[in-house]
Formats: sequence, C-alpha cells, structure tokens
Amino acid sequence: MKAYLQRRLTSLAGKILAKYQPEIIGITGNVGKTTTREVLEGYLRNRDVDVRASLKNYNNEWGVPLTIIGTKAPGKNPFKWLGVFLKGWRLLAKEQDYPRVLVLELGIDGPGDMDRFVDLLYLNTLILTYIGEHPVHKAFFTDAKALAKEKLKALQAVTSDGTIIYNADEPFFTEVTRRKNAVGTILSFGLNDADFQAHSLEQSLAGEEERLEAYGSALVPYLSGNVTHRGSSVPLRVPYLFAESQIYSVLPTIAYGVSRGTNMLEVLEGISYYPVPGRLRFLEGQENALLIDDTYNASPASMHQALGVFQKLDTDEARSIAVLGDMKELGDDR
Repeated sequence: MKAYLQRRLTSLAGKILAKYQPEIIGITGNVGKTTTREVLEGYLRNRDVDVRASLKNYNNEWGVPLTIIGTKAPGKNPFKWLGVFLKGWRLLAKEQDYPRVLVLELGIDGPGDMDRFVDLLYLNTLILTYIGEHPVHKAFFTDAKALAKEKLKALQAVTSDGTIIYNADEPFFTEVTRRKNAVGTILSFGLNDADFQAHSLEQSLAGEEERLEAYGSALVPYLSGNVTHRGSSVPLRVPYLFAESQIYSVLPTIAYGVSRGTNMLEVLEGISYYPVPGRLRFLEGQENALLIDDTYNASPASMHQALGVFQKLDTDEARSIAVLGDMKELGDDR
C-alpha cells in the first residue's frame, strides 16, 4: 500500500510539472544543501520572484512530490492524504496560481534513490554542493565514490539548455566538465581555481539588539570577503554565516544570478540569510552564554566545520564546552 501511494503521489506531481512548467532548481550534495537552498530562496524572494522551496527536510521520494503539490506531509491520517490528492487534482482540473520557480533539495539514502528524481524532474539548474571523504549515508554505499556517483545521476535530469553549478573544490565533481556539450552552461565555484572564487574571508560578530526578537540572538555572526568572476572582484558580507566553509552555500546563488543576466554586484545586494534551527545557529543562553546549535545530523565534514567555528570563538577569558553526539551511517570506517 505504501509503495502504491508513493507511486500515485509521484505520478500526480509529474503531471503538475508537465502542466505548469515551472523553472526547477535542484540542489544535491552531502553537506550544505539546506543553507544553499535558504540563501537561494531568499535571493529570489528579494527579487520578487514567485518561488517555492523544499520545506525542512522534504528532500526524499515523499518530500519532493509534496513540495511540488504544495502541501505538508499528512502523516498516517487517510483523510489528510485524500486532501493532498484533492489539492493535486484541483491543480490539474483548473488553471491556478503556481510558483514560477521551484527550489528542490534532492537527498538520497541508498543506491537507486536518485533515479526517482531523474524520472520525475527536469532540471533547469543543478547545484552540486559538497561530498567529503566520510559523508553521511555512506554506510549504504561501498565507499564515498559510490555515493558521489549516485548523487551525480542528477546530471541526467538537466535540460539541454540548462545550467550546472558545481563545487570545483570537490574532487568527486571533476567529471561534470565532461558534460559541457550536453547542457547550456557549466559554472564552477570555490576557494581556488573557479569561475566564482571567494577569497580574503573574515569572520566577525556584531551586537544588533533589533535582531533579538526576530532571531533569538542580538549577537550576529558575519562572514565577509570578496568574490571574483572574470577579473572583477566585489565585496561580500552575509549575516548569520560564520564558518569559512559556509561560503560554499553562498557562491551558487551568485553564479545562478549572474547566469540569468544579473550584474554580480546586484546579486550580492540581494543575498540574505536567516538562521535555520540545527545548522550553526547562534543563540543567547543564560549569564551571557553563547550557544551554537548545530544539532541537525552530522558527518566528519560538518563536525569539522562546527569545531572550526568553535575554535575561532575560543578565548582565554571564556570557558568553552563542546557537546558532541554520534555520527551515524558512515560505514565501516566510522
């Protein structure tokens, strides 16, 4: 019954895509998908684009179709499931308002998972974030290379005039360049040799009392630096990002905006980010304590990123405590 329901849901989502033909931006990788999605969605909203993005962790074979339909997971309630299908059928039966752009996270747990997305989606843009040597979910693959190969199946869904934006600092993504004759545009980002290269990165903290009520902390982290593209360099300063590696979640949006004909300076002016629970979120504790919430999932790459932030903030005057949990699904070399 569960498999049948999943097939019907996917079929309905596919018909909705065929009717409304939204621009689809897919994001996959092992680290940085959610932050990349948040930055890109914020940029599009700042430009008054009618956009819908994956909710929370709606990045699997259930979450992606539900995002396309525009509804939340109904749990085990059969009447709520009926409501999901009724909403989808109404979208097909009568022309309705539908987002112009969908930003979809494409997550996988095991071999073959990406095939579902390739069958369902056409990708006008594919963003490849980062894999790492010891990625989460590696326990279900022979090694990290096999996991990366599964992720790269998403390349098959990119349209012939589509855009691929990939992390040039990730060795597993080198084969992307071989597809230059199969798609419209291929752009790279990174800290080294890339089309969009970040450099001179700095981290800072600023007290901004007006942000306390909205975000839970008046202490605001900033990631600053410069981005160079085709010889032009422009300054960058993004609130609520702090780890240097988080620049990998900003550069794809810059590349996307420029690929759509927007001046890089204008793109940077439209970039904003708001903290997501569980992902390097700064919170105020009692007695001037600073809490860093990075509790959503973990892999050696994300743990290293979090501890790097911790080290940057460490001072002789303050007592620092790192509370580390388990890292699961890493395979035999965990």
